[in-house]
Amino acid sequence: GNTSGGSGGGRYTFNQKAERKEKSRWTLQEWLAQKQRNHLMDLWLGMYAPSPYEFFVQGSFNTYDTKIESTATNTKQHHESFSGSVGAYATIIGVEGSYENNPGDKYNDTAGSLNLRILGNAVQSTHLILHYGLRTRYEDSSGTQVRLSQQFAGADLNLYLNRHFGLQGLYNYYLPTTNTTLGDVKAHRYEGGLFIDFKALRIYGVYFQEQEKDTNAGTETTSTRTGIQSGIKFFF
Repeated sequence: GNTSGGSGGGRYTFNQKAERKEKSRWTLQEWLAQKQRNHLMDLWLGMYAPSPYEFFVQGSFNTYDTKIESTATNTKQHHESFSGSVGAYATIIGVEGSYENNPGDKYNDTAGSLNLRILGNAVQSTHLILHYGLRTRYEDSSGTQVRLSQQFAGADLNLYLNRHFGLQGLYNYYLPTTNTTLGDVKAHRYEGGLFIDFKALRIYGVYFQEQEKDTNAGTETTSTRTGIQSGIKFFF
């Protein structure tokens, strides 16, 4: 009984070992099949992963008050303007251009910047973007046509609270410069507001304030523009 049981156990052990080796056996057929599955998975992920290229266009309507203060002047006027911008990104590096036409406040702006996304995998995602650029403003100052060029640096923040709704903010610091008409010029701008996304379309509204201080011949003039910017942004 022991002999037959031992040989049966031996045969059973032998069969088990053979089956285990068969299951774990490397074959060219299975390797090719696995390689094909991995390739299909990479294609699927590539279809649904964020593209390394991203573009957007934006248009906005601005309604605001301009307050001008100096030793001789203290005025406040309401104005409206339209502005737009376009941008393009390749991975984390982007460029952006913008334009604002403001006949009521007697100026127009043209700006361009180089952007670096240091947080987030896309512009249309939670992100922190640093930018550096140049803004050129053509304005009518007391009947004199003035061209004011200022370099600027800043940051743009988007924070999604859910998949379609979030907060956005921006800060620009315009480097001090000297203009023959305006004198020494310092300026900054900040924005804060909300947005909602409908697929590739974004609708947003922000509160903004832009302040410029001109010091000429010992006289300081402060211009403060405060208001609401509302607009749409399309990503593609």
